[in-house]
Amino acid sequence: MSRVLLIAIFALGLAGPVLAGQPCTESQTTAQGMQSALELGSEVQAALDRHDVQAALVARAGSDVSKYGLRYTHAALVFRDPDSGTWTVLHKLNHCGKDTADLYSQGLANFFLDDPYEYRALLVIPKPGVQAQLLTQVARDRGLSVHQPKYSVLAYPFALDYQNSNGWLLEFLAAAESDGLALGRRAAQEHLRSRGYRPDRIDVGPLERVGASLFKANVAFLDHPLGERLSGRYSVVTVESMVRFLGDQGQVERLDEISLPAVATVRPVAHLAP
Repeated sequence: MSRVLLIAIFALGLAGPVLAGQPCTESQTTAQGMQSALELGSEVQAALDRHDVQAALVARAGSDVSKYGLRYTHAALVFRDPDSGTWTVLHKLNHCGKDTADLYSQGLANFFLDDPYEYRALLVIPKPGVQAQLLTQVARDRGLSVHQPKYSVLAYPFALDYQNSNGWLLEFLAAAESDGLALGRRAAQEHLRSRGYRPDRIDVGPLERVGASLFKANVAFLDHPLGERLSGRYSVVTVESMVRFLGDQGQVERLDEISLPAVATVRPVAHLAP
């Protein structure tokens, strides 16, 4: 790897601080994977700088979820440090398929380093007033007040037992929008209900449910209402449902999709509706 590439990676925060250690991986990142993560991180940063953004949401396509009618798997808050001007990604990560998760602060290149299904990003730029609220909430508690360490990828959006990564971000958004009044998960969820948030419904067949229950620590079903467990259609916070919610609330300034080879396109919020 060239000295120039290494310098650029550190500039984008690849070795940036994290809250509770690095997420584990089963294989070493390849040079090509590192290069692609760097390039996509650079493109996202260029878009943020170009539009003079202070805080936004950024999503990645970590795995193929097309059978559920989805494209993006994981979203994070990205914000510019008011003092240094550097970009920080704040998000929740599950540990190696275990039943716990922690909050991480990373650089943009880190965010795309975890062997994604495709090198594609969705950049959700809120309106300036919403950006200011997000920065205030970061300064207030960095999302700790709405963080539940017990993790389930299918966590029910209106229960306190578990939380998935996108659920944490959605509750963080609720706390920010309420100007800190919705601190705590229960208050944040009540705020989301009052605003009409509607989660996506994921179909999970009987065999999938049995396999997940027996072999995967990071999947739980019992926090869902009985009707969902009987039907196999589970409400879950997805990237797409978050974007639709923000769009319905009139909080989105623009949506950019950025992929490698570097292409950026503006997508209307309605495009992500089912």
